[in-house]
Amino acid sequence: MKKLKNDDLMPLLILFKGLPGTGKSHISQRLSNELSLDLIVRDKLKTILRKRSIDVNQLGRASYDLMWSLAEDRLEKNGGCICDTSLVQPTGLQKIRLIQDKYKAVVVIVECICSDEAVHLSRFVSRAKYPSYYSVNTAEDFHNFKLDNEEFLDYKFPFPTIEVDTASEVDIFALAKNIKQIVATTGIVTNTIKGVGEAGEA
Repeated sequence: MKKLKNDDLMPLLILFKGLPGTGKSHISQRLSNELSLDLIVRDKLKTILRKRSIDVNQLGRASYDLMWSLAEDRLEKNGGCICDTSLVQPTGLQKIRLIQDKYKAVVVIVECICSDEAVHLSRFVSRAKYPSYYSVNTAEDFHNFKLDNEEFLDYKFPFPTIEVDTASEVDIFALAKNIKQIVATTGIVTNTIKGVGEAGEA
């Protein structure tokens, strides 16, 4: 498939959305390679900020601020980027709209879910070996975390959204093609991509 280059229909801001363990990091990396777009990983920004002694209670906001700043830089210089983040709450909507208006960007949301509860749980618990900023390391933590975020799970951002079910193998080429179609039409559409199994840490 032809890569999405800077002189194509741009600028483009792809934002991942979903709970930890739904495969966002795995899919966003594959999509970054397929579309030749820079990838900004918010969890890595959290790690960097934590090493600089940023208070853990400030990590969420600080990492988002840094992510948006880097995204704006990529939109201005390279025409687009992908952000691997959670967006499980609607707090970023105002900032996204400001960026969209400033750069006349097409915003696409890729929402990762995992319809297989057992698979999602196993991925989530396996994250215990990584630094956690959610304080979620056990099955009980996992269920409590989902309950705490239940009111936000169904929140839909007012941008073209593609739902990706990571319970099975994902067709990354179909996902990339779908995004290109959205960019070409810039219409508000909602699609579902079935499949996508080999998801790594979200």
